[in-house]
Amino acid sequence: MCPDVLQYLSYFAGRTKTVKLGSMVVVLPWHDPMRVAEQVSMLDHMSDGRFILGLERGLGRVEFEGFGRNQEDSREYFTEAAQMLLAGLESGTCEFDGRLVKHLQLRRDGLRLCGAEYSNVRGPGDAGAESLSAQGGAGGGVDAGVVHGITAIPT
Repeated sequence: MCPDVLQYLSYFAGRTKTVKLGSMVVVLPWHDPMRVAEQVSMLDHMSDGRFILGLERGLGRVEFEGFGRNQEDSREYFTEAAQMLLAGLESGTCEFDGRLVKHLQLRRDGLRLCGAEYSNVRGPGDAGAESLSAQGGAGGGVDAGVVHGITAIPT
């Protein structure tokens, strides 16, 4: 188990040229989605688009308690965070006003995620074991109503 898989993969992005770099999963309810967007964008840029992102909700009560997070809110938090993250990676700016996730963009003049040009977040959507119901286009089949996690695969 690695405490920060995105940081770990950054090392390999600099040491390799052709290897695809996969995160397995980033458990979104344990992280601030804006920080995840920044880290994913940077790693994708550093790896020239070789990064494969997996997202999940998580399920271990002991981990939620260890991070001081409420597990009962994890499904809604995951849905909101995933929508914000994937839309941000696609557009270059993160903005969301949900019940649990609130990131409002105060300035719109040139604040963009680094490396957004590499990301294709509309990839296959079967990365985790937890079902996600959402309204709106977060990618990975969410438009159809339900996916099992989300995978963002740069092309």
